[in-house]
Amino acid sequence: MMFPEAKAQLEALVRKYERLTPNEKRGYNEANTVNAFIRPLFEALGWDFSNFDEVEAEKTIVKGRVDYVFKVNKVSKFCVEVKALRHELTDSDRQQAISYAYNKGVTWAILTNFERLQVFNAEMKTFDIKAVQFLNLRHDEYIAELDDLCLLSRQAAVDEHLDKQAVKYAKLARRIPIEKKLYQELIKWRARLFNEVHAFNKEIGITLDQTDQLIQKLFSRLIFIRTAEDRGLASNHPLLSALHQWENKQVDLVEEVRSIFQDFAHTFDSEIFPLMDPWQQIYVHADSIAEIVKGLYEVPGDFARYYFNVIEPDVLGQVYEQYLGYVAKAVKPKPKIQQSFSLQPI
Repeated sequence: MMFPEAKAQLEALVRKYERLTPNEKRGYNEANTVNAFIRPLFEALGWDFSNFDEVEAEKTIVKGRVDYVFKVNKVSKFCVEVKALRHELTDSDRQQAISYAYNKGVTWAILTNFERLQVFNAEMKTFDIKAVQFLNLRHDEYIAELDDLCLLSRQAAVDEHLDKQAVKYAKLARRIPIEKKLYQELIKWRARLFNEVHAFNKEIGITLDQTDQLIQKLFSRLIFIRTAEDRGLASNHPLLSALHQWENKQVDLVEEVRSIFQDFAHTFDSEIFPLMDPWQQIYVHADSIAEIVKGLYEVPGDFARYYFNVIEPDVLGQVYEQYLGYVAKAVKPKPKIQQSFSLQPI
């Protein structure tokens, strides 16, 4: 239940918005929208923006974006993505908001330009964005639908009211948590590459252990590049650009990836990009590299995307630790027996 003064604050905020002319709305960028409308909205709902343990400003995924994570006892409850008053919310915005929450491991994603506020369950797997939409309120419904809006209040978060409402999604399949999904993909890709790299490069004397090490280094590089891209340290998304050019039959993807490795070796002081790179002479199918590169942008079988600047470093570390533990038990065939290699967990 809202206190009368909080309801009055919300009413005043709605009136303030409705008094704006179309030209005045166009003058509000995202930062101004936050300060004039979004922050007062959530403060009326009981959130303390001066408390870092309660409201945390996130690094932007896309230039100009303003994002917040709202917490109770330092546990993230929902992510909020803010768009400017002048911005009309699109499916692309909804995909970004849901992907953001998914990469953060947070259940609820909120997208708002104040004129409209939408709430999504980021745990549910579906190609239909509307299927995971929980609330869709216009500004003129904030008071009339106050009980719904109050599900985003701090007290409701403490009491887990929003989570209890999630039972309506019980029949939808849940997304695999980000760390498990990445782990599954690494294992799948490794199984494909292991046989391919070893079989196609025997003439240069590559051993089974060297094959393991090469694949491990390849994944380390690709994840490093994707993280650099999402942090704005690698312009123009070189991997994605190479993939698109290859799909349009403009380049040799393997050669393009090798070239990207060399560029990173000259740009970044990192031991995973040596100037004397063994991958410069390792043969592998372009289709295999394409599957991996594409899979580091798009979550397979879903509309969500990976944001490597949002995934917590300890989560990536956990994924890699599990991956290394798995490959340590690779089953190697006896000499002269032609067969593929399988993997066993420790």
